[in-house]
Amino acid sequence: MSSALRQVLHRSGEDLDFRTALLNKDLRVLADYDLSVEEISALRSGDENALYRLLGDTKYFHIREQGNYSDDDG
Repeated sequence: MSSALRQVLHRSGEDLDFRTALLNKDLRVLADYDLSVEEISALRSGDENALYRLLGDTKYFHIREQGNYSDDDG
């Protein structure tokens, strides 16, 4: 798990210009973050399952794999 990936995701939730740049695939905004190739690829593609896996968030990774998008485990 990368703390840099968590920083990017946190910033994208707080900074509209940063989030817009990510959505527009302007990867220059990631230059200051020490991200792996796999993390950049997941951000670039918007692959939520890959992001959950890279974050080590196995609860949500398995829920999403099953197609259940709620927080209710039941």
